[in-house]
Amino acid sequence: MVEREVVVVPESGIHARPVARIVQAAKKRESNITMSKDGMEVSAKSSLRLTTLGAVKGDTVVIRADGADEEEAVEAIAAIVSSEEV
Repeated sequence: MVEREVVVVPESGIHARPVARIVQAAKKRESNITMSKDGMEVSAKSSLRLTTLGAVKGDTVVIRADGADEEEAVEAIAAIVSSEEV
């Protein structure tokens, strides 16, 4: 299992466009990928569940992946969450 804490950078937080990019990246991976904030953990492969996190700019989220491509999965999701270019 690989885990990484990331600060949310997009001005709009994690919703709409960032969620679509996260889900798209997660679904390309074999690993089970989750994101959590304040004790709430959701699948990174579900746009509805990701929006329930309510993560806004400046919040810290934890990305976890478990599986064959776990390191690649965490890095791909972290790149989206920590990018201003969303």
